[in-house]
Amino acid sequence: MKQSTNCRNHRWQRGVAAVELAIILPILLMLLTVPFYFGRAFWPYTVAEKAAHDAARYLSSIPVTEMKSQARIAAIVDVARQIYDQEVAELNPGMFPPTPTITCGNFTCDGISVPDTVRVAVRMRVFDNFAGTSNSEYKDEEGGIVLTADVTLPYVGK
Repeated sequence: MKQSTNCRNHRWQRGVAAVELAIILPILLMLLTVPFYFGRAFWPYTVAEKAAHDAARYLSSIPVTEMKSQARIAAIVDVARQIYDQEVAELNPGMFPPTPTITCGNFTCDGISVPDTVRVAVRMRVFDNFAGTSNSEYKDEEGGIVLTADVTLPYVGK
């Protein structure tokens, strides 16, 4: 008598896992798309932010004698741009690579005065064909998502 009860309960349990999977799977897939989407958006931002930070860190540690030399300041700023460009090159920016804006204090680096801060800022456009029009409120007129990385560090080369 006991065997027939177990056999009947076993038949009722068949397919329950498949039904649970059919109910849970769409919810899990929707929950996983959000981190993947934000990962695709934040990866270029993180790379640009780190590149800007490294370029600003280089500029902030330049000795004061070189920072006041008008003959050397253009080469120093060019090295900071090269640091940024090499780190952003992994993004494969295509035809419109982002170019950083480098300032010493509130002005461009001119070699006349010693700045209190150095700043590397970049505004870049990221194109995301995967999301389609779901993020249209964040897109600019050319269809890209505009990200801004801005790093300001104190000048410690004094």
